Amino acid sequence: MKIAIAGAGSIGSVIAAYLARAGHDVSLRVRGPHLQAIREHGLTAISRGERLHSRPTASDDAAALGQHDLVIVTAKAHSLAALAPAVALLRGPGAPVIAAQNGIPRWYFHGQPLEGAGAALSNRPFERVDPDGTAWRIIRPEHTIGCVINIPAEVTEPGTVEHSGVLRLTLGAPDVKAPPSGMSEAAEALTAAGIETSITDQIRRAIWIKLQVNMSVGPCAVLTGATSGQARASEGMIPLLGAMMREAHAVAAALGVDIPHEASDWLARGGGNDGHKPSILQDFEAGRPLEADAMVGAVVDLAGLTGVVVPLTEAMLTLLRLKITRRDAAA
Repeated sequence: MKIAIAGAGSIGSVIAAYLARAGHDVSLRVRGPHLQAIREHGLTAISRGERLHSRPTASDDAAALGQHDLVIVTAKAHSLAALAPAVALLRGPGAPVIAAQNGIPRWYFHGQPLEGAGAALSNRPFERVDPDGTAWRIIRPEHTIGCVINIPAEVTEPGTVEHSGVLRLTLGAPDVKAPPSGMSEAAEALTAAGIETSITDQIRRAIWIKLQVNMSVGPCAVLTGATSGQARASEGMIPLLGAMMREAHAVAAALGVDIPHEASDWLARGGGNDGHKPSILQDFEAGRPLEADAMVGAVVDLAGLTGVVVPLTEAMLTLLRLKITRRDAAA
């Protein structure tokens, strides 16, 4: 299968390495030092102690890469509007696009017959994560496969990524009544390549299950510099994180999504990779834009829309924005 990965940072590079090893024709739409290193030396992924080296075709020019049978978009949510024209060039006729982003995705309200205050969002782009609906128009939601990522990874130097722990993708159709073509084939290809991949008919539930962790642990990591394990181990953090997660539960429920309420117990048991820096902390330390809108701002917006009170999440968003402003002012 000819597969393109758009926005191939740490996670996209790990996925690319496994697909290339399985014999797929992999192209990377990537920029900067990572692109230069891949062109000169190839791509190296160190995953679970195994070294995977490949030489995928890599370019910052999507037109030069041609059309593909499958496009996997692993760029951050705030990059999608700018990246959308490139994704359109990479996508062959009828090819699906896997949208592998954290937070509330641009397609979230596609195929969603909402009532009450949320009715205005039904089958429309969500302004917070897709200003002006640019990505919605160019990367049509009916061709999109929703995706929840569980692959802790980091670019340790240009051309090299490291991954440890879980290696899992969850796919699902935004509109279960009209799933995009090619979803089963995509899941089969990823699974055969060694990436645990499943298809769910409740992709929004899977999104909220992960988002409750991202929107609590991630901002706390940015504010303190702590890894996931350090954040959980500090006195008083489990109750704080659990309270933020309960706010996420309430917003999800107001949108008709029921998610598990035992996340605090999961944190207390040591869920996740203790030494891993959440991706939002990696971005902060590297001076890059953060997924604050998709992971925290979106929850605040949806809470306001549905009448749910989320004081801790609002406070976290305010502090996170101040932290980013101070970083950028000092740069």
